[in-house]
Order: sequence, then structure tokens, then C-alpha cells
Amino acid sequence: MTPDSTYRPASRAPRGPARFIAALALVAVTAACGSGHDDVTPIRSTPAPASAMTASPDVTEVSPGPTAIQSESIATQAGGIGGPYTLQIPRIGVDAPVVPIKSNEERILEPPQDPKVVGWWGDGAVPGEPQGSAVLVGHTVRNKGGGVFDDIGDLTRGDAIKVEGSDSTLTYRVQSIDVLSKEEVARNAEEIFAQTGAGRLVVITCDDWDGTSWQSNVVTIAAPD
Repeated sequence: MTPDSTYRPASRAPRGPARFIAALALVAVTAACGSGHDDVTPIRSTPAPASAMTASPDVTEVSPGPTAIQSESIATQAGGIGGPYTLQIPRIGVDAPVVPIKSNEERILEPPQDPKVVGWWGDGAVPGEPQGSAVLVGHTVRNKGGGVFDDIGDLTRGDAIKVEGSDSTLTYRVQSIDVLSKEEVARNAEEIFAQTGAGRLVVITCDDWDGTSWQSNVVTIAAPD
């Protein structure tokens, strides 16, 4: 896929309570995945309750391509490591660039257009930050393969997930891997995208292709080593 020339770096959200509200607004979030054809189809979950919808921050749809990665610089925040980032999952052979993304007007967090590139939710925690979920989303591509998270289901508890930054590398260990329906993702969004509690990594992709759309998300949670 060709890079998106309209790429704009994602801005950082305010810290503290404002960022927690942003997490609540992501009740409708899900990862988009490849359908097995040449295109990449965004999939949405159950709409958010009105109370969460009204708390939504300003959002901008960003679909960065791989050429934006080298020029993007992400400042270290509150103990997190600086970017640009590379995600490495040795057990399943992932070694992929990471770019910042934001949810769109419909509160859907779409991965980058390139299925081999990982998207980091720029309104959440920075990788390595001591508090909050650093959320990464990426594609699963049906049949043809080539999605960065095609084999995420092969991970087991204790497997390493590494985030390489501009000056250091963090190692996380898988704590849980759950396949959740779209409805379950919506119901548990406050917990999945939480910006309170100990810092962690949350990796999301799609699962359960029914011939028309993806019915579930694979949610992998990893804690700092």
C-alpha cells in the first residue's frame, strides 16, 4: 500500500483527568483488520452509551503510512521512553514500526493503512509510562496473511513484547490474551483503555471472520518486565 501523504503527527492529550475522560470516550473503539482482499476494511463495535459519547475529546482521523516513521519524534513524557518506536515480538516474528494514531469522528481507532505497521493511540499512555495503558493496534489479514498481528493468538503468558524507542528498549511480558466480542469490548472499554493504574501495554487486533466482517477482538495485555 502506498503511504498517505496527508499524514499529520498525532498530538499529545492532556495528562491526568482529561486523559482518563478520553479513555472513556473510546467505548466504541476497535481495531480494523484486513478482509483477505487487497483493501483494508475498518470494523466498528457497538456504539458507546450517551454518557461516554458526550465526554469525547476532539479527534482527528489519521492514517499514517510507513514513510512518516523516520521523521516522527515523540517526546518522553512522565517516565515513558521517546519515539519513534519499533515493536518486537520474538515468538511470532514481529519487528514492526509504530506510528501515532488518533480515533476518528466515529470513535473508531483505526490502525495505519499499511498492514505491517502498528498504530499507537497517541491520547493514551506513552510506552514505559508508570501509569496507564499504552494501546497498540494493528491488522490481521485473512487468508493472504501479511498483517502484523496475524499470529498474535500464538502468544502465551510470559512471552516477551519489546518496544524499542529512540534511546532505550522496554520489555513487557504477556499477562493475558482474551478474545472478546465487539459487545464485550464496548462493555469493558473503561478497563481495557484505562489511564489509571500501573503502566502496561495493551495490544489489539481482530478475530473471528464470519465471511463478511470480524466479530471479535484479540486483546493482549502485557506488564513491564
